[in-house]
Amino acid sequence: MPGTFHFKHYLIIFFSFIVMLFILGCASGGGSGGGIPHVPEAGESQTVTAGSVSCDMIYAPGGTFPTGVDDISGDETADAFWIAETEATNGLVAAVYQWAYDNGSMSGGTVSDITVKLHGMELLDLDGSCPIGFSSEQFSADIGYEEYPCVEITWFGAVLFCNWMTEMINGAAGEVVYSGMDDSWEPDETVVDLSKKGFRLLSAVEWECAARYQDGSAWTPGDHASGDTTGPCYPSSSPDLSEVFGDYTWYIGNAGGGIHKVGTTGSATPITACSGYSNALGLYDMSGNVVEINCTGDLMGRKALGGSWDQLDVYLQIGLSINGSAGYSGPQLGFRFARTP
Repeated sequence: MPGTFHFKHYLIIFFSFIVMLFILGCASGGGSGGGIPHVPEAGESQTVTAGSVSCDMIYAPGGTFPTGVDDISGDETADAFWIAETEATNGLVAAVYQWAYDNGSMSGGTVSDITVKLHGMELLDLDGSCPIGFSSEQFSADIGYEEYPCVEITWFGAVLFCNWMTEMINGAAGEVVYSGMDDSWEPDETVVDLSKKGFRLLSAVEWECAARYQDGSAWTPGDHASGDTTGPCYPSSSPDLSEVFGDYTWYIGNAGGGIHKVGTTGSATPITACSGYSNALGLYDMSGNVVEINCTGDLMGRKALGGSWDQLDVYLQIGLSINGSAGYSGPQLGFRFARTP
C-alpha cells in the first residue's frame, strides 16, 4: 500500500548498515581480507619483545639528503625502515644469545666464560669490558648494566643476533635476512635478502638518514651531532659552534671516562624526563655513547658511525664515517638494528 513502511524495509536498512560497517572496517585495515594497510608516520613507535626484554623501534620514512661533514659529498636516498630507538642493550643481547644457546644455534661453536665463537669467528668477547657473563649455561647482563649498550661485540656477532632475534620472535627462520655462513665464514660471502622482514643492521645510508632527519625536507647538517640543530659540534674554532651538543651525546668531554645507560643525556638526565634531547625521530645516542656497527647495502664494507664515549667531538659529526673490521670488538663498539617495513 502506498505510504506504508513494511517490516522488510527495516530489515533491508539494517543489513545495508551492517554491510557498510564491514566495508569501512576493511578499508581501515580491520578486515581479515586486507584493505588499505596502515602507513606509519615519522617517529611512530612499535614495541618488540624478546623473552622478558622489550624495546621500541621507530619508523623512519626515508628520503633524499646531503652527505658528508660538509654536505657536498653527493645526495643519497633511503627507503623507509624501522630503526631501534636506542643502541642494543646488554639485557637484550643476553636474552637473544640465551635463546640461541638453548635452541642449538650455537652448536659446533665455542661458548665459555671468556668468548662466544661460531663459524670460526668471535661473536662476543666476554673476557673484555662486556658486562655480559656466561655461567652455568646462562647468559646474563651484569646487575645494573642491563640497560647499557652492549659492547665487545663484532660485526659477526651483531649479524647473528639479528637472525636469532628474528627466529626468536617469529618462531621460524623464514624471515631471516642473512645467510651464507659456513665454517670459514668470510664477511663478503654473507648473503643479504632485504625482501625479508627480519631484523638486520642498518646500511650506512640508512643510519645517516635517521641521524640527519628533521622533517623529510630539512636535514641536520653533517658537522652537527644528531638532534642538535643549533650549530656544529666541530671544529671548536667555528664561530657558530653549538653550546649544547653535549646534551645530546656522551663523548670524551662529558662522559667521565665510561659508557652510559641508553636514554640518558650528556647531563645524565633521563630522556623521558626532559624532552628535546633525542633527535627529531625520537632516536637516542645516534651521536656518542658507543660507535655503531653498520654495513653497506651489499655488505662489501662495514662502517662505524656516530662516535663514542671516549672519542673527541670530531667523531660526533653525523656526516663522518670510518671503515671498520668485521672481526673487531672493543669497549667503544656496539650496534643498533633495523627492519624493513
